[in-house]
Amino acid sequence: MVRDAEHVVSDGRPNASHLDGCGFHLLSTRGNRQNARAKSHVLSNRWRDTITAVSRAAEDGFIVLHIGEKIAEILRPAKLTYESFGTDPSRNYFRLEVAPTEALGIKGALDEEGIRETLTELAPGTYVPYHHWDNNEYDDAPLPETARPIGRYLRGSFVFFGTRSVYNLNPGTYDARHDKVTEEDFRQYIERNARHHASRGA
Repeated sequence: MVRDAEHVVSDGRPNASHLDGCGFHLLSTRGNRQNARAKSHVLSNRWRDTITAVSRAAEDGFIVLHIGEKIAEILRPAKLTYESFGTDPSRNYFRLEVAPTEALGIKGALDEEGIRETLTELAPGTYVPYHHWDNNEYDDAPLPETARPIGRYLRGSFVFFGTRSVYNLNPGTYDARHDKVTEEDFRQYIERNARHHASRGA
Protein backbone atom coordinates (compact mmCIF):
# COMPACT_ATOMS: atom_id res chain seq x y z
CA MET A 1 0.00 0.00 0.00
CA VAL A 2 2.77 2.45 0.83
CA ARG A 3 5.75 0.73 -0.72
CA ASP A 4 6.74 3.00 -3.58
CA ALA A 5 10.37 2.25 -4.41
CA GLU A 6 11.14 5.86 -5.23
CA HIS A 7 9.99 7.23 -1.88
CA VAL A 8 10.01 4.61 0.86
CA VAL A 9 12.94 4.51 3.26
CA SER A 10 13.07 1.68 5.80
CA ASP A 11 14.04 2.58 9.34
CA GLY A 12 14.96 -0.97 10.29
CA ARG A 13 11.64 -2.03 11.81
CA PRO A 14 10.00 -4.89 9.89
CA ASN A 15 6.54 -3.34 9.80
CA ALA A 16 7.34 0.34 9.40
CA SER A 17 8.28 2.61 6.54
CA HIS A 18 8.25 6.30 5.86
CA LEU A 19 7.97 8.53 2.83
CA ASP A 20 9.89 11.77 2.47
CA GLY A 21 9.57 14.65 0.05
CA CYS A 22 6.95 14.33 -2.66
CA GLY A 23 5.71 10.81 -1.91
CA PHE A 24 2.43 12.02 -0.47
CA HIS A 25 0.47 11.26 -3.64
CA LEU A 26 0.00 7.85 -2.02
CA LEU A 27 -2.54 9.40 0.33
CA SER A 28 -4.81 10.36 -2.54
CA THR A 29 -8.22 8.73 -2.49
CA ARG A 30 -9.46 7.48 -5.83
CA GLY A 31 -12.83 6.22 -7.02
CA ASN A 32 -15.77 5.87 -4.69
CA ARG A 33 -15.82 8.55 -1.98
CA GLN A 34 -17.75 6.35 0.42
CA ASN A 35 -14.88 3.87 0.39
CA ALA A 36 -12.46 6.69 1.09
CA ARG A 37 -14.47 7.74 4.13
CA ALA A 38 -14.38 4.22 5.51
CA LYS A 39 -10.61 4.17 5.56
CA SER A 40 -9.30 7.64 6.30
CA HIS A 41 -10.19 9.26 9.59
CA VAL A 42 -7.65 11.90 10.59
CA LEU A 43 -6.72 13.36 13.94
CA SER A 44 -4.68 16.54 14.27
CA ASN A 45 -3.80 18.47 17.39
CA ARG A 46 -6.98 20.51 16.97
CA TRP A 47 -9.70 18.35 15.45
CA ARG A 48 -10.70 14.98 14.10
CA ASP A 49 -12.65 14.41 10.96
CA THR A 50 -12.97 12.25 7.87
CA ILE A 51 -10.80 12.97 4.86
CA THR A 52 -12.59 12.70 1.51
CA ALA A 53 -9.62 13.48 -0.74
CA VAL A 54 -6.03 14.73 -0.81
CA SER A 55 -4.59 17.00 -3.49
CA ARG A 56 -1.70 19.33 -4.20
CA ALA A 57 -2.13 22.89 -2.95
CA ALA A 58 -1.41 26.08 -4.87
CA GLU A 59 1.46 26.89 -2.51
CA ASP A 60 4.62 25.14 -3.61
CA GLY A 61 5.28 21.97 -1.60
CA PHE A 62 1.91 22.03 0.19
CA ILE A 63 -0.94 19.52 0.14
CA VAL A 64 -4.66 19.86 0.83
CA LEU A 65 -6.63 17.53 3.09
CA HIS A 66 -10.24 17.84 1.91
CA ILE A 67 -13.03 17.54 4.47
CA GLY A 68 -16.26 17.44 2.54
CA GLU A 69 -16.87 19.69 -0.44
CA LYS A 70 -15.77 23.07 0.91
CA ILE A 71 -13.62 22.71 4.04
CA ALA A 72 -9.89 21.99 3.79
CA GLU A 73 -6.68 21.86 5.79
CA ILE A 74 -3.46 22.93 4.09
CA LEU A 75 0.07 22.00 5.17
CA ARG A 76 3.60 21.41 3.95
CA PRO A 77 4.42 17.73 4.61
CA ALA A 78 7.76 16.69 6.05
CA LYS A 79 7.33 12.93 6.48
CA LEU A 80 4.64 10.30 6.17
CA THR A 81 5.12 7.18 8.30
CA TYR A 82 3.13 3.97 8.05
CA GLU A 83 2.99 1.66 11.08
CA SER A 84 1.75 -1.94 11.05
CA PHE A 85 1.81 -4.23 14.09
CA GLY A 86 0.97 -7.61 12.61
CA THR A 87 -2.02 -8.20 14.89
CA ASP A 88 -5.28 -6.34 14.37
CA PRO A 89 -4.95 -4.35 11.11
CA SER A 90 -7.40 -1.77 12.41
CA ARG A 91 -4.58 -0.55 14.67
CA ASN A 92 -2.34 0.28 11.72
CA TYR A 93 -2.01 3.97 10.98
CA PHE A 94 -0.27 6.71 9.05
CA ARG A 95 1.45 9.61 10.78
CA LEU A 96 1.91 12.81 8.81
CA GLU A 97 4.44 15.31 10.14
CA VAL A 98 4.04 18.98 9.22
CA ALA A 99 7.16 20.80 8.02
CA PRO A 100 7.82 24.05 9.94
CA THR A 101 6.17 26.87 8.03
CA GLU A 102 6.13 30.65 8.40
CA ALA A 103 2.84 32.34 9.21
CA LEU A 104 1.36 34.58 6.52
CA GLY A 105 0.93 37.46 8.95
CA ILE A 106 -2.78 37.96 8.26
CA LYS A 107 -4.33 39.74 11.23
CA GLY A 108 -6.28 37.48 13.60
CA ALA A 109 -5.50 34.29 11.69
CA LEU A 110 -2.93 32.63 13.97
CA ASP A 111 -4.11 30.65 17.01
CA GLU A 112 -2.63 31.17 20.47
CA GLU A 113 -0.39 28.11 20.17
CA GLY A 114 1.13 29.27 16.91
CA ILE A 115 0.12 26.04 15.18
CA ARG A 116 -2.66 26.93 12.76
CA GLU A 117 -3.96 29.89 10.79
CA THR A 118 -7.71 30.06 10.17
CA LEU A 119 -8.37 31.77 6.85
CA THR A 120 -10.68 32.22 3.90
CA GLU A 121 -9.17 31.14 0.60
CA LEU A 122 -10.68 33.21 -2.22
CA ALA A 123 -8.94 31.25 -4.96
CA PRO A 124 -6.11 28.71 -4.78
CA GLY A 125 -3.29 30.33 -2.83
CA THR A 126 -5.10 33.64 -2.21
CA TYR A 127 -5.94 34.12 1.49
CA VAL A 128 -7.87 36.75 3.43
CA PRO A 129 -9.11 36.90 7.05
CA TYR A 130 -11.62 34.24 8.03
CA HIS A 131 -14.45 36.68 8.85
CA HIS A 132 -15.00 37.20 5.13
CA TRP A 133 -16.31 33.64 4.98
CA ASP A 134 -18.82 34.32 7.74
CA ASN A 135 -19.93 37.52 6.01
CA ASN A 136 -19.89 35.99 2.52
CA GLU A 137 -18.18 39.05 1.09
CA TYR A 138 -14.80 40.50 0.21
CA ASP A 139 -14.06 43.98 -1.13
CA ASP A 140 -17.79 44.82 -1.16
CA ALA A 141 -18.63 41.86 -3.39
CA PRO A 142 -19.97 38.35 -2.73
CA LEU A 143 -17.36 35.66 -2.35
CA PRO A 144 -16.50 33.77 -5.54
CA GLU A 145 -17.54 30.15 -6.00
CA THR A 146 -13.91 29.14 -5.42
CA ALA A 147 -13.91 30.53 -1.87
CA ARG A 148 -13.66 28.17 1.10
CA PRO A 149 -12.64 28.19 4.78
CA ILE A 150 -9.25 26.63 5.41
CA GLY A 151 -6.81 25.86 8.18
CA ARG A 152 -3.14 26.40 7.31
CA TYR A 153 -0.82 24.41 9.57
CA LEU A 154 2.60 25.71 10.59
CA ARG A 155 3.75 22.72 12.63
CA GLY A 156 2.44 19.61 14.41
CA SER A 157 1.38 16.19 13.18
CA PHE A 158 -1.64 14.19 12.04
CA VAL A 159 -2.50 10.52 12.43
CA PHE A 160 -4.78 8.58 10.09
CA PHE A 161 -6.76 5.62 11.45
CA GLY A 162 -9.65 3.68 9.97
CA THR A 163 -13.04 5.05 10.96
CA ARG A 164 -13.89 1.75 12.70
CA SER A 165 -10.53 1.36 14.39
CA VAL A 166 -10.26 0.83 18.15
CA TYR A 167 -8.30 4.07 18.48
CA ASN A 168 -10.86 6.14 16.63
CA LEU A 169 -13.82 4.69 18.51
CA ASN A 170 -12.25 5.52 21.87
CA PRO A 171 -13.47 9.02 22.87
CA GLY A 172 -10.47 9.39 25.16
CA THR A 173 -8.18 9.76 22.16
CA TYR A 174 -9.79 13.09 21.30
CA ASP A 175 -7.09 14.67 23.49
CA ALA A 176 -4.64 14.64 20.54
CA ARG A 177 -2.17 12.51 22.49
CA HIS A 178 -0.30 11.67 19.29
CA ASP A 179 0.90 15.27 19.08
CA LYS A 180 1.96 15.48 22.73
CA VAL A 181 4.62 12.76 22.52
CA THR A 182 7.36 11.82 20.09
CA GLU A 183 6.72 9.73 17.00
CA GLU A 184 8.44 6.73 18.58
CA ASP A 185 6.61 7.08 21.92
CA PHE A 186 3.26 7.10 20.13
CA ARG A 187 4.19 4.03 18.07
CA GLN A 188 5.16 2.16 21.24
CA TYR A 189 1.89 3.22 22.90
CA ILE A 190 -0.18 1.79 20.03
CA GLU A 191 1.97 -1.35 19.88
CA ARG A 192 1.54 -2.00 23.62
CA ASN A 193 -2.20 -1.73 23.28
CA ALA A 194 -2.23 -3.97 20.21
CA ARG A 195 -0.23 -6.67 21.96
CA HIS A 196 -2.33 -6.38 25.11
CA HIS A 197 -5.59 -6.90 23.23
CA ALA A 198 -4.08 -9.68 21.11
CA SER A 199 -3.03 -11.55 24.27
CA ARG A 200 -6.60 -11.33 25.56
CA GLY A 201 -7.99 -12.54 22.25
CA ALA A 202 -9.63 -9.18 21.62
